[in-house]
Amino acid sequence: MRRRRSEARGQREARQRHQELAQLAARMLVRGEARGFREAREKSAAALGLHGGDAALEGISLLQAVIDYQSLFDRNELPARNRELRTAALRAMKFLRDFKPRLHGPVLFGTTFANTPVGLHLFDDELEHVTRYLLQHKVPFDLRTPTARRGGEAGWPIFDFHRDGVDFELSVLPIARLRQAPQSSLTGAPALSLDENALAQRLAEAPGRYWLEGLPVLPPIGLPEPDL
Repeated sequence: MRRRRSEARGQREARQRHQELAQLAARMLVRGEARGFREAREKSAAALGLHGGDAALEGISLLQAVIDYQSLFDRNELPARNRELRTAALRAMKFLRDFKPRLHGPVLFGTTFANTPVGLHLFDDELEHVTRYLLQHKVPFDLRTPTARRGGEAGWPIFDFHRDGVDFELSVLPIARLRQAPQSSLTGAPALSLDENALAQRLAEAPGRYWLEGLPVLPPIGLPEPDL
């Protein structure tokens, strides 16, 4: 009996640490103190003095904490920001139509923060094609080299650029990945994404709301839309 009580107490304490970690990481993301989920995990774990298993935080748990935080403290600004970034994403997708762009990440989900970049997957077997296209249209950019992804999957080069007050991250994937979606860093399943037509339709229906279909999270009820 004593052992069971001790184990139950340990489980409660572990859940509490996990909750504190998720809440702090979410707050850092929303306030712009961390740029991405990985940085938020690392900074929040360091701030709480957690290491090893205590510092582990699944992407879905962090996403849920972000949604909960935004519904309390960011509900007035969030819908207009989502609409603005999604509209910018659609313009960029039209500009980059030759590379069959797909929107993914926070702008798709509607969990945007201050300075959230628009994440687009582009598809081409030759990186030089994208490079030449951006140069021809006088778009200044920085090119990041690939980094390893979840599960050891090879990463892809990323073009960073800033246009009309919005940051963009363009990941260039092989054309074959159009038939095999990249792995999501949140769930490990194929990543959710939208093509140009699907994004245009969503924007016409619910421009500022969360779009969380297919994710195991609970969205808040009654988040207002911006005035159109």
